[in-house]
Amino acid sequence: MSGKIIGIRVIKPQNNYQRPTISNRTMISGRTENTTNETTNTRHENMGGIVYLVVDCSGSMEGYKMGQAKQGILEFAQDAIKKDYPVGLIKFSSTATHLCEPKHNVEDLSAYLDDMDANGSTNMAAAIAMANEHLNDTRYTRVMVIVTDGRPDRTQFALQAGQIAKNEGIDIITIGTDDADVSFLKKLATNEEFGNKVSSEQFAKAIGSAHLLLPDPDKAFNNKLLSHAQDESLEYSKHYSYNFAR
Repeated sequence: MSGKIIGIRVIKPQNNYQRPTISNRTMISGRTENTTNETTNTRHENMGGIVYLVVDCSGSMEGYKMGQAKQGILEFAQDAIKKDYPVGLIKFSSTATHLCEPKHNVEDLSAYLDDMDANGSTNMAAAIAMANEHLNDTRYTRVMVIVTDGRPDRTQFALQAGQIAKNEGIDIITIGTDDADVSFLKKLATNEEFGNKVSSEQFAKAIGSAHLLLPDPDKAFNNKLLSHAQDESLEYSKHYSYNFAR
């Protein structure tokens, strides 16, 4: 009869998928790890945060603005490290250069500031891609802070590189001054609140204050666990479907 349900049949998965339960998990370091053969073992561990400062060292940054940037870097690092974020450093002009891995104290980081000299153009896309490569450990809460005084050589390439990083779970904070395009900064950042433009006199203060935007690593870790649990539940549900015959 039209419109009448005459049968419901449960179609079971063909790959013998088994939803992980307490009985088929192993306790490791106080956390549960799935040990079923059908799913990949994943150990969740909160490792804190990592942040890279990605600093424009193009020719227009020479002089006062470079001094402001270096002052802001030291102020930012001091507070970021207190929040469990070691700080790494990448500079960019016509090319991108990785200056140092994330440091746990300001003194170690400050030794690399002398290598920040202003020259060349603004290849921001290469610097974002480089930061993304170094922020590849998903056990950490990962952030890059981009500091610039102008427009990138290729705006679309920079936005594309930024989107790749954001898709991989990396937060982007942008701080600009002078010729920087505020609409571009907000589009590149994780959200509009993370994109800001200030006067050159406020440049150091804005960079230093960026630590206030760093996510709490513990909260970010808990959100990641929740997201993983939701994904696991969704994966399980996909293995069962209902066939309604009419």
